[in-house]
Amino acid sequence: QKRYGDITAVSARLGEWPNDLNLLFLRGVLYSSVLNFNSAIADFDKMIKMDQFNSLAYFNRAYARFKMVEVIKSLDLSKSSVNEGRL
Repeated sequence: QKRYGDITAVSARLGEWPNDLNLLFLRGVLYSSVLNFNSAIADFDKMIKMDQFNSLAYFNRAYARFKMVEVIKSLDLSKSSVNEGRL
């Protein structure tokens, strides 16, 4: 629950300072921590548009994409196990 409040607070700050790379980074990491990978990737994409040499943005975007694929695969495995009567 706390992380959702943190996301709200950082989003409010971004309303005041929309070009703050540190705030975008923080919100992207917070989004990743609550498995909201699409929003995290969007924040990291914004960072890259603002600073194409920001290695943290590239790394964290790649990590969020990787984790998103892992979650999707996990859900697919669970779904197939249920369909096969294993769960």
